[in-house]
Amino acid sequence: FGPPLGHYATKYGEDHSYHSNSQAVAVLQNGECADPLKESCAARAAANGGVLTKKIARAAYLEGPVQCGGAGFWCRVIQDPWRPSVYIGDGLG
Repeated sequence: FGPPLGHYATKYGEDHSYHSNSQAVAVLQNGECADPLKESCAARAAANGGVLTKKIARAAYLEGPVQCGGAGFWCRVIQDPWRPSVYIGDGLG
């Protein structure tokens, strides 16, 4: 995943990222990451002894990489019933 950004340790503390204290939750499907994030989840889990935790899934969902078949990150965006799709355009994927 590359070296951590130098300012992360100063800003968030050692072994933490911008989302370490986030309430964001990865939405898993039958305990597995969605198809566009399976590779990212598997690589991160392998680096953690093969165990996919909620924390690892969240990191994969927020940091990627996302495999959207050349469509950018739009394949991980779902329409919110409370917001018109005009906010995210036609690229719902």
